[in-house]
Amino acid sequence: MSGSLNYSDNLSGQLLESVVAAGGVVSGLNSNETSNSLDLMGIASYAPITNLQTSAYVERRTQNFLGENYGVNSYGGGATYAHTLLDGNFNASVTVTENTSDQTAEDTLAFRRRRITPA
Repeated sequence: MSGSLNYSDNLSGQLLESVVAAGGVVSGLNSNETSNSLDLMGIASYAPITNLQTSAYVERRTQNFLGENYGVNSYGGGATYAHTLLDGNFNASVTVTENTSDQTAEDTLAFRRRRITPA
């Protein structure tokens, strides 16, 4: 199990810094306006059998930017299986993620699978 907490009391400054560092120009943004962000995440991983790794996570992210409040809850999990096969490896993984927005009350669900069988 692991967790993380990230907080910024100057989200506008972080965004400006990223744009300028990439060579961009920012105009019309008042960097004196209050802005902040908070990101909390918890992750649990478990290997129930040899060659199989599973994980689940929950995340809460909030941002206050240009007078608007934004918040998103994310939940997800996945499993990865890896095993030697002939002269190579067989790997398969599946991941599911759901996001819920506070502002729009919209939910999104993503499903991803991947299989690799190198020769």
